[in-house]
Amino acid sequence: SAPANPDLGDSGASIANFKLQPNDAAATSTADVYFNGITFKNTGTIDADEINNFALLIEDEEVATVASIVNDFIVFN
Repeated sequence: SAPANPDLGDSGASIANFKLQPNDAAATSTADVYFNGITFKNTGTIDADEINNFALLIEDEEVATVASIVNDFIVFN
């Protein structure tokens, strides 16, 4: 589903939603998916210093945080 269209100053706004799953449709319900990091690039017009404090959630559980955008990238390791 698409995230809401947050306004500058909103707190706790969702800026991206995605789902990771195996390539094999037959394994979708039985296979685990592992990843050790993900990077997002700011390609919009907002200045990097206008948004901060990013959190990566998996099933509503916070698993990583990033304080700010660096060189147009939000990097979760």
